[in-house]
Parts: sequence; C-alpha cells; structure tokens
Amino acid sequence: MKKTMIFLMVALLGISFSSCKKDCDLTPKSGYDIVGYDENCYYAPNGSGDGGGGGDGTTTGTLKINNICSYPFKLYVDGAYKTTISGGSYYTYSDDPGSYIIKIEQSSGYYQYPFIDEFYGYISSGTTTTENIPSVTTGEIKIVSESDNPYTLYINGVNYGTIYGNSYEINEVNAWHSYNVRVLQQSGYVLYPSEYTWTINVDANYIYTRTFPTKNNSSDVEIK
Repeated sequence: MKKTMIFLMVALLGISFSSCKKDCDLTPKSGYDIVGYDENCYYAPNGSGDGGGGGDGTTTGTLKINNICSYPFKLYVDGAYKTTISGGSYYTYSDDPGSYIIKIEQSSGYYQYPFIDEFYGYISSGTTTTENIPSVTTGEIKIVSESDNPYTLYINGVNYGTIYGNSYEINEVNAWHSYNVRVLQQSGYVLYPSEYTWTINVDANYIYTRTFPTKNNSSDVEIK
C-alpha cells in the first residue's frame, strides 16, 4: 500500500512538473527571429537575437527614388503619400523585399499638364535599388502642312528643314520650355511668301500639333 501511494505521488509530481512550462506559440515573422525557449520566447530583429527559434531570414531592402528633374514631385507608395521630392534630391524607402506601386505627380514647373507616372518599384533583401524620376523629360512638336507648297520650319530661330506640301514634321524637344515656331513659304507665292507662327509651351510626354494654313486646327495629346 505504501509503495502504491509513493508511486502515485511521484507520478502526480511528474505531471505537475511537465505541465509548468508552456511551449512557445510564436509563429515566424518576416524580418524577425524568434529568440528564447518555451514561454520565454520573443521576437527580435534579424541578426540581433541569440539564434533561438529562428525566423525566415528575411531582411529589409531600400528603394531610392532619385529626382533628376529641377521640379518637385509628389511620391506615393502603394497609394499612400510619402513625401514631395524637391528637384535634384532623392528619397529612400525601406521595407520588406517585394514589388511596390510607385506613383509620382509633378507639383510645379509645368504649363498645363503635370507629369504623372506609375510604375513598379522592386526591393531586394539587404540592397538599395535606385529609380530615376521622371522617366520622360521631353515632348514633341508636330507641324502639319495642308498647303501644296514647301515651307521652311524654324524653332526658336533655328532652321529645322523643309516641310513639303501636304506633309508634316515631328521634332522632339525638352519639356517645360516655351518654343517660338515659325514656317515660311519657300515657293509658289506671287509677291510675298506666306508665314505662320505659334508659341508652344511644352510639357513632358505631350505632342503638340499645329496645322497651317488652317491655324485653328490644333491639338495637345498625351503620348502613350
């Protein structure tokens, strides 16, 4: 009887001792290690713990948004506004590895159409990836002739060649500048050559079409 009682007491104590410690119930978390044992475990940033439970080994990376323009741009990451990057400066965004939707919107310096762009920015573990903005810094000027006669094209006083009868010329120019455009008839006139002029303010990624002799036939269209 005494042996039975002793056995039962030892068994109960064993059960009591084995149940006094709670297993670690933390689950792996990106960017963190699980440190410690049993109920004393906790999260610690990757590389800062004692190697206890161990996380998934993921570390953050950095995306550097570099503004190569002289004008400011608003920056959004996955729809959330982050900052306005002034001309010639940059912003660094750190997060877990993966792809992020980057949106930029020109704040000033444009004439009529702010440059807006959206693209994927990719972050790699432990590295810095650089994205230059804006991706487009030019526009286009398209001059259309509905005349049968040839004309000389001038942009800001510089000869850009001949526009032949019923044809057109497209020239790529730097954005965020104003251009004086002139066409002068070369032949087919009686006393004086015909002349047509425009002042065209160019924003990025837009094509500006001007037609002569019907000068009211013009359009500004975003380049796709």
